[in-house]
This record gives sequence, structure tokens and C-alpha cells, in this order.
Amino acid sequence: MKKNLCFVVLCLLLTSLYAQTEKDNLLIGGDFNLNYVFVEDADDSFSFNVSAATGYFLQDNLVLGGGLNYSLGVFGSANVTSTSVGIFPLFRYYFASEMPVKFFIDLRPGFVATVVNYDFGEDSDAGFNFRGGPGLAVFLSNDISVDMSLNYYRDYNFNNSTTNRIGFNVGLQAFINNKKE
Repeated sequence: MKKNLCFVVLCLLLTSLYAQTEKDNLLIGGDFNLNYVFVEDADDSFSFNVSAATGYFLQDNLVLGGGLNYSLGVFGSANVTSTSVGIFPLFRYYFASEMPVKFFIDLRPGFVATVVNYDFGEDSDAGFNFRGGPGLAVFLSNDISVDMSLNYYRDYNFNNSTTNRIGFNVGLQAFINNKKE
């Protein structure tokens, strides 16, 4: 049994997927960010955001896909928490490079539903959001990259509130060769 397992692992390690950002390949990954917001004359807040996405390379360097997002926010001494779940299409373009580093632009317009819990009750809302910005993919191998990106976020809730922020995200992506040979 151990010999079979070692053989399979060795085959996987020796077989290069040669995927990266070529047409017809798949992208699977996720990212996260942590925020601590200092607010003058108000309570500070903390938030955590994680998203998972998958996409298909329509042509070399261009990905179209979709994903899910989850956010949790805790707002100071007011004992207020906010939980959001969203769905988004993914548009990403990698700039061609022969180096193990590629710059990219990432755009994610989407829909989000939010529940806010107070000491005295609960409130819910939904709306549209947008995330976009430049990033850097550092390829650890032909099929794995660590991504870092600086993003602009804009949230518009149906109760007519709008939020703007900038965040730094870190993620991990897998590139899967989907070519029929």
C-alpha cells in the first residue's frame, strides 16, 4: 500500500501540468484580507473577508469565472457584528511575462446579502458590490501561485448606504491544464 501511494505521489510530482495562464486552462483558488479600522470619535472595527473563485481561460491570460465571498465584521464596544455572503463573476487579465511573476488586473462586480446583529435586534439588507485592482502573482511552480493585490471596494446597499474602502488581499491559486491532447 505504501509503495502504491509513494508511486502515485512521485508521478504527480514529476508530471508537470504546464498550466499557468494558457487558453482552455482552469483557475481555482481563493484569497483573504483582514482589516482593522481606526475611526476618529467612534468605535474601531475589525473585519475578515475570504473568497473562493474558479475560472476558465477564454484565451491566453484572460480568465472568466465566478465565486463566493464571506465577510465578518465586529464593530467596537457597541457589540455589533455584521455577516455578509456574496456571489460574483470574476474577470482577470494576466500581463504576459516569461518570469515566474505576472502582474494582473482583477475585477469582481457582485451581489451581497448582509445581516447585522445588535444588542437590541437584527437588521438585514442586500445590494451590489464591486472589487477591483492590480495584483502580482508569484508562481511557486507551473501550477501554483501566491497572489497579492491592492483592491478598491465599493458597496451599495438597497437601503441607499454606500461604503468605499481599499484593501490588501493575499491568495493562493491553482492552474489546471484542461487541454485535450
